[in-house]
Amino acid sequence: MALTIPEKNNPKWRKILTGEIEHKYENYVFQTKIHQLRKDVKTEKVSIDDAVNDLYELCVKYATSIQTDLSQIFDKNNQ
Repeated sequence: MALTIPEKNNPKWRKILTGEIEHKYENYVFQTKIHQLRKDVKTEKVSIDDAVNDLYELCVKYATSIQTDLSQIFDKNNQ
């Protein structure tokens, strides 16, 4: 199975960070990063675009470990 990371411009990245998509994360590092970025966006420490970039880079770095979560989030038929 090839590892795939959805394109950075996929609207689900923003929805993850705004809380519009809730998911029971299997990867603790991914879950922790999302929690921190949500907090940083809410307090305006970072822009949503910067938060998406940070989260995307984490996924690139740990693609194998995060693949299950990414598949569940991005392959679902949820909006």
